Amino acid sequence: MATLLISLWLLSGVDESGKLLKELKLIGLAYANHQDVFQRGPQKVEELAPFLEIDDHGESAYKKLVDGTVLLYTSPKSQLTASQSARTCLGYTKEVPTKGGWVVLVNGAIKEVTAQEFAAMRKMSENLVSIGKNAAKAFSPRPPSKARKKADPKSAAGKAGQEIGLLYHHYLGEHDLKAPAKLADLKPILDKHPELKTGHDALETGKFVLVYGVSILEMREGASNTCIAYEKEALTKGGVCVMGDGDVVELTAAELASSKPASKADKKKSTSKKRGG
Repeated sequence: MATLLISLWLLSGVDESGKLLKELKLIGLAYANHQDVFQRGPQKVEELAPFLEIDDHGESAYKKLVDGTVLLYTSPKSQLTASQSARTCLGYTKEVPTKGGWVVLVNGAIKEVTAQEFAAMRKMSENLVSIGKNAAKAFSPRPPSKARKKADPKSAAGKAGQEIGLLYHHYLGEHDLKAPAKLADLKPILDKHPELKTGHDALETGKFVLVYGVSILEMREGASNTCIAYEKEALTKGGVCVMGDGDVVELTAAELASSKPASKADKKKSTSKKRGG
């Protein structure tokens, strides 16, 4: 994601006294990247974990979200203009409403305001991003993502892959990061988002295979390095794959083999064999 690459340049050279500003900038970038990938903002702070894990300072930024030091608004129903983004508050440090302090704007800028200025500011929405029960466990520093060829979003497989990624993450968002265990689990998501029918159909017809029962918390190599769905023939010939962070890429059969996590069913089979069953 281009925005994440920009973050490393924007934040390089910041000393300890600017640590909070760096963390706020990272949080703003993670929010923007989440919105770019999933066409919506996060509902729970743990949804931002995969977007913060790639940065060395991401863990301290994430902890501030979990302990309530930094609060974020949920995304609005209508899209903001560039002008509105430059004056709309996305998040703030907890003391701002009473004492003033730092806020992060929708356009990524960091601004110091008084309590009175904050009260008069336009806010992203009326609701705050919540802290789920698994929030403290959601973050785990991960290896950097590997450079991979993006799938053509206009191709049939590329479009299906994008929609499968959205189905998967909508499900995670509604089930406290618990992953779907079977195709039927995604039907309620499809009912709410009929525009994702192509992705659901690809799973239903077997053109794509989803690795069921694996949540972001179990992606020990990082969401960007873990394949959650792939074209059926990709196991032997390579093809389009959906990564845990929502990226849709082309992998060789060997790359897929090294990035595909074991499903719950695979794990049960493995355990049974070890026990002699």
